[in-house]
Amino acid sequence: MLDLVDKTDVSERQLQALESRKPPSFVRADTADKISAAFGLKLTEWKNWKSDDRWILWVPHSRSDDLDADDPNLPPVGTLPQRAKMERDLGLHEQMIETPDGALDLLGLDRMHKCFSIPKAFEGHRFLVIGRVDQHASLPSSAARVLGAHPDEGAIFRVSRTVAKRLPLYVTVFAPKAEHSRALLELHDTPTRVNLIVRVAFAPPTGKWRGFFIFETPPKARKFAYVVEKIVADAS
Repeated sequence: MLDLVDKTDVSERQLQALESRKPPSFVRADTADKISAAFGLKLTEWKNWKSDDRWILWVPHSRSDDLDADDPNLPPVGTLPQRAKMERDLGLHEQMIETPDGALDLLGLDRMHKCFSIPKAFEGHRFLVIGRVDQHASLPSSAARVLGAHPDEGAIFRVSRTVAKRLPLYVTVFAPKAEHSRALLELHDTPTRVNLIVRVAFAPPTGKWRGFFIFETPPKARKFAYVVEKIVADAS
């Protein structure tokens, strides 16, 4: 036990708790990584471990399996930067999902935080957005002009997903095409999850153009938007 304490810098009390008959249901990613390394294992290669080595049942996931995972009334934990850090601590911030268009970055709290910080750096980047449609509104005529769409055919939607317990992700997507708007409208307020391939459109305010407005309070003009390119039937 003491040898493991020296190798991992994890306290003896923590190790004893992990070895008890009722171990904690949650283990910090950095703690699991240190203990794994002490046995010559890499946590990121968990799926390739031998069955005898699988001392931990934690694996990264794109959605929470908790019973209250999709309850929109659960209060979020902290601000976006704080939630992004928690997502990183859980090891859920660099997920890629296979789609018909190839492997794409799953949009999460950390990636969204980076988009808000330097949107120009992500111009044209494609993400996969997964979640449930829980809000919708008409597409502003100004945004329609910038996106080259007809305001009476497009719409904006909020797609929500729970990254982990009390870590909700809310993504506003702009659907300039009528076919996408109709399909997403039919999914509004249903339990069906949608998989969207979106592209980052960068259009900073200039002249009469104020920017993109998303579902947030108070409203604030943004330099970028997630624009729906495709609705995919499956992503894994």
